[in-house]
Amino acid sequence: MVKAARDRLPDRVAIGVLTKTFPPELVDAVIDQAKARELRKRSLPARLTVYFTLAMWLWREHGYEEVLRQLIDGLGWSGAGPDE
Repeated sequence: MVKAARDRLPDRVAIGVLTKTFPPELVDAVIDQAKARELRKRSLPARLTVYFTLAMWLWREHGYEEVLRQLIDGLGWSGAGPDE
């Protein structure tokens, strides 16, 4: 039940709005234009880093771990994960 309480629809909606406002293709294009693409496979790829930075503004009251958890859960749900 704790998972259900933490897995809130408004959080998923916020991630959906984030990925609609900044679609993965746009984020990838900006990363490439800035020549900031990772050279090796990383735990936190460039696209996820951008979304993580934006998500920290959405959930300012939460710590990094909680923001990252919500982001990864939400991106998986929205289909905009780092490997999609």
